[in-house]
Amino acid sequence: MTRYEIIEAPSVLGLFPKGVEGLSQVLLAAGLAERLSAARGPLVTPPPYAGGIDLESGVRNAAALADYARALADEVGSVVSSGAFPIVLGGDCSILLGSLLALRRRGRYGLLFLDGHADFAHPSEDPDGEAASMDLALATGRGPKVVADIEDRGPLVRDEDAALLGYRVFTDGTDRHLGTHVRDTAILVHDLDDIRRDGLATAIEASLARVARDDLSGFFVHLDADVLDDAVMPAVDYRAPGGLRFGEVARIVSAALATGKAVGLELTIFNPALDPDGTLARELVDMLVTGLKASEGDKTACEQESRVREMVICLHDKGGAMVQFGGSKFARCSVPFAFEGRYFIIEGQGDQTAVSVILSEGGAPVFEVLRNEPGGSSGSSVSRSGAGVITVTDAVSGEFLYKVHPGSQASVVFGTVQGLELEARVDDERIVVRGRQGEEVVDMIKVTNCTFDGAGAGVRVDRDGKISMGAPVPPELLGLFF
Repeated sequence: MTRYEIIEAPSVLGLFPKGVEGLSQVLLAAGLAERLSAARGPLVTPPPYAGGIDLESGVRNAAALADYARALADEVGSVVSSGAFPIVLGGDCSILLGSLLALRRRGRYGLLFLDGHADFAHPSEDPDGEAASMDLALATGRGPKVVADIEDRGPLVRDEDAALLGYRVFTDGTDRHLGTHVRDTAILVHDLDDIRRDGLATAIEASLARVARDDLSGFFVHLDADVLDDAVMPAVDYRAPGGLRFGEVARIVSAALATGKAVGLELTIFNPALDPDGTLARELVDMLVTGLKASEGDKTACEQESRVREMVICLHDKGGAMVQFGGSKFARCSVPFAFEGRYFIIEGQGDQTAVSVILSEGGAPVFEVLRNEPGGSSGSSVSRSGAGVITVTDAVSGEFLYKVHPGSQASVVFGTVQGLELEARVDDERIVVRGRQGEEVVDMIKVTNCTFDGAGAGVRVDRDGKISMGAPVPPELLGLFF
């Protein structure tokens, strides 16, 4: 079992002191250490924030950044030497220099860089001189010597040993360095558009193939909170629409640690000053715990620790935002119940309500029903009547599985369970599962007010008649919810 140790690195030397410096304190108060059974390691106090831009380098707080990198490297290196896995809580992205310096002192390591920005700028292209906009460039040996060649060890990571994953900001110049685009280097790049086109699994596989090679001593994970979708993580200073969902990032973290080659992780940029009630801090903790525990194969713990968001079945967005499942986008949609590994998506309202059903086959998502129309599944036969009722049966045995009735009160009738026919209905206010035996109808479970802006209570119906709250989504489907 992985032994975690948390290092606090509340430096904003590469940004500005407007809240990010409180990241570690808030996440620890939200229970991160306790939920990971992690040791509380050192607090590495940064030098004072001077604010001036060094005229020679063009970097704000240049000398202090180098001093802090050396101090942080000492602590990260000590944790790695002890056999523990350091979780470094920033701070801004410039703390990457200290984390990687610790590993560069030991040998050759890779870098998995998860960030909404490429952070590849040159000081001359950033009038604010913020190292947090150029940390990937500095880590790969680009830029002024004071911060790009610390201890004469630059580059801290080679281009061919780095993978940039999830960046989506293409208009602020941070993906170019003196005119060279990050894609024109040996750094492996999968931006958000690539991920949506090729699939998250493909991007993860390629990225880990790059950084977890046998000729490297291991790799480090950099995680900037702004890689997350702005719809779920607005508590960052440089916001941009789109991004990865919590479940997708948890999936990446899990896959990274499952290689056995990851040696540490850092989290940066989350600004608790923009999260006054602490909701987003708790979401970040949930995400980290889910990803880290899932990497250890603890499925039960993973399901428990995910705590509603992403891992239960009611994603009802009353704000009208788009939700995507595989290649299909759904507006104002909810996923109120699951049955036999199938997840029922209710889109729209009133007479315009559409029902879709998604499941996993061989680790890939398949639509059995797509917007009231029969889809494709190797294990079932799907038909649609003239009245629009969709019936699904087992392709081999012919056994009735379920029947979908779209409409203002969309309903699903499930196969007979021990003589009891189960019917689930959903509308904008409630989910109800009823059992019918003969003429008698009994409400078996009722969930009201199931509109929760992205999180809520779902209902799972099992073939043995068991009905329960919530249904964990398998990893291959979880990453599609963004």
